[in-house]
Amino acid sequence: MSTLQEAFDVYLADDAQAAVDRDEPSLEEGIQRIRDGGGIPSLAHPVRLRRSAAELAQLVARLLDIGLRRIEVFHSEHAPSECEQYAELARRFGLITTGGSDFHGDPARAITPGSTTLPPEHWTALCAARAPHA
Repeated sequence: MSTLQEAFDVYLADDAQAAVDRDEPSLEEGIQRIRDGGGIPSLAHPVRLRRSAAELAQLVARLLDIGLRRIEVFHSEHAPSECEQYAELARRFGLITTGGSDFHGDPARAITPGSTTLPPEHWTALCAARAPHA
């Protein structure tokens, strides 16, 4: 391997040779855990679900019934057309929009803190809808 990224891609990425399945809760269980803890569930990274627009709408409708309240519209991996698709889902289902750069400190990635942000009107709505502190 000539670079750390190449080693990651070959051995550790989700579809790589040494990849292992993660032990993660289902979306439904995750939403319930968040609600049980007093949080407000948000569907993060919808682009990573790799579903058609119709399939994603069906999923959002189902998750709404069990407590979904927000959807990540603005994200460093979302193309403008995907942002619009997710914004439309938010409007259709009455979800608050969220977003951010998803920066994790890796300077090799072309993402920097604040490179993807919520437009001011979305930020205002997000802040207005936050849960009251106990």
